[in-house]
Amino acid sequence: MLNGYSGSANPVIALTAENNVSKRTQIRKGARPHLYIKEWMDHLGVSDDQLAGRLGVASRTTVWKRYTEQQRLDLGKIQDIAEALGVSVHQLNFAPGTPSLDALVENATADQRAMAADVLRRLLGKASQLRLTKQAAEVRSRQYMTACPWEKIDRFTSPGGLRRFESWIADQIAAGVAAELVAPANERMIVGERWFEHLASGSLWRLVPADGPLAPGFWPIAEERK
Repeated sequence: MLNGYSGSANPVIALTAENNVSKRTQIRKGARPHLYIKEWMDHLGVSDDQLAGRLGVASRTTVWKRYTEQQRLDLGKIQDIAEALGVSVHQLNFAPGTPSLDALVENATADQRAMAADVLRRLLGKASQLRLTKQAAEVRSRQYMTACPWEKIDRFTSPGGLRRFESWIADQIAAGVAAELVAPANERMIVGERWFEHLASGSLWRLVPADGPLAPGFWPIAEERK
């Protein structure tokens, strides 16, 4: 036995013949995908002579060249062959008996459909995540190019001034201009202190409460670290 071959004939001759058949249906690298013309002819029981008659060409040699030298076929000739065989151009891209996508869906079990739906959800989620990550990076990049318009407040002159400020910063957060942050654990904090980020610039600010050891105020953290 040689490569699965068994029988009384010479295996070397058999393999050589098999390779020759394979070579006849190959197309050169870089050409269009293989068209299953000969496979469909065999499947439908159409001989070279019969296809030649349907195409109105001179001889079976012309037909043989059309399915062995596929790189020479233009779309018009491919359509003519498909019509002569009674199949669509799309079908010529697949071997006979290859189930269509509609058939696969129709005949799938409930478990197979659930698995396919899960895979699709995961793929869509991954694509969405990558898209959002890219968009976030672009937004972040534009944000850091924007100067922060907030102004430092050394101290609030009255409790009413502090309340008006707290109302204003709440409006900034609601409008998507600012975000309140949780300060890093290694930062020395005053009880009741609050941190904010101006999103368009990425700058960090702190609001010191009225009952703290420092006068109540609002100032950029970067300024403190200089």
